[in-house]
Amino acid sequence: MSLFALCLRLALAGVFGASALGKVRTLRSFADALRGFAPVSVPRWAARTLAVLLAVVEFCVAVGLLVPRTARPALVATEVLLGVFILVIVRASRSRVQATCACFGSDGRRPLGALHLWRDLALAAAGVVPLVQSPATGSFARFAFACLPAVVVTVLVVRLEDLAALFDAPDPAAPGAPRGASYLEPRT
Repeated sequence: MSLFALCLRLALAGVFGASALGKVRTLRSFADALRGFAPVSVPRWAARTLAVLLAVVEFCVAVGLLVPRTARPALVATEVLLGVFILVIVRASRSRVQATCACFGSDGRRPLGALHLWRDLALAAAGVVPLVQSPATGSFARFAFACLPAVVVTVLVVRLEDLAALFDAPDPAAPGAPRGASYLEPRT
């Protein structure tokens, strides 16, 4: 396995690990977010059970990605999970459901949409690279060296909504905004 593929595998482990921990940390709000996806009313206990189950599966995938012997089945599970997430995002976008992403334990300020779809498509593409290569063989030093870029990618993915918010146009109706002025017009 190339160093690049190893970095991607470790980054996916970090993303799924952070996602599982975020869900466990904010289990109640994540279960409520899941209820927002359902086309019919879902009891709170069922949403909570699904939230716990999803967190456990994501944690198992993250651990599986770290162990070379279980990496290939974990990569397959990663692709299946990301496929399901992509379908949920597309369904929510098409039905105009105002569901938010509480994937990493965030409050989900941004409704599910193109940002989340592209994120999950990129993660799915990243999972294909190590999946098609031969299993990793190498030293601990190689593994450790691959951790730094993997951590950077993990942080960028986990904080993607915050990064996107930095580039959002300010809301002229927000408190403290100048009255009658547009942010797009030059000041005179």
